[in-house]
Amino acid sequence: GRSIVEYLKLDMSQDLKTWQDLKHVLGNALQGIRVNCFDVSLRSQIHNRLVQLQVSAEPKFDTAGNVVGAVCVGEDVMGRRRAAEGQIKMHQLQRATEAKDTFLACMSHEMRTPLNGLLGMLQIANLSSNMSDIKRMLKQASNSANLLLHLINDILDIARIEAGQLPLELEHFSLSTVL
Repeated sequence: GRSIVEYLKLDMSQDLKTWQDLKHVLGNALQGIRVNCFDVSLRSQIHNRLVQLQVSAEPKFDTAGNVVGAVCVGEDVMGRRRAAEGQIKMHQLQRATEAKDTFLACMSHEMRTPLNGLLGMLQIANLSSNMSDIKRMLKQASNSANLLLHLINDILDIARIEAGQLPLELEHFSLSTVL
């Protein structure tokens, strides 16, 4: 077998601390101490990428119980870690999609209510001949249209904020006045 340095064509001069850590792990194994799952990142020249190894070292004993060597095994766990990161990102995207779906369901209801009020008042006003009733209905229709316009503006503002296209202004205000 080849050593890990030969197999991956590792540049031992790239990170002295990493090599000192590996030497320490192997030194522990040569002193009879088993080392499990030591993580180390190295650049492989043969693969031309960063290799994240999970290294274990185990002492080898002769029949008398003396340490005669050590076996060191390293596994490249970069793929496993990338897959885990991908799953986390996928979960975050699913949560964001669920939140948007909930928002749209709520907003569609909120927008239909004033729109139905607007259309209803206009239809009733069209059938009425009493001028005071027509004025009252047109006022209600106008209120519904303004409410709908505010909802649409809020939705568009949220979309612009998410897209980073709405400049926000820092201002002092009185919360009790706003409420």
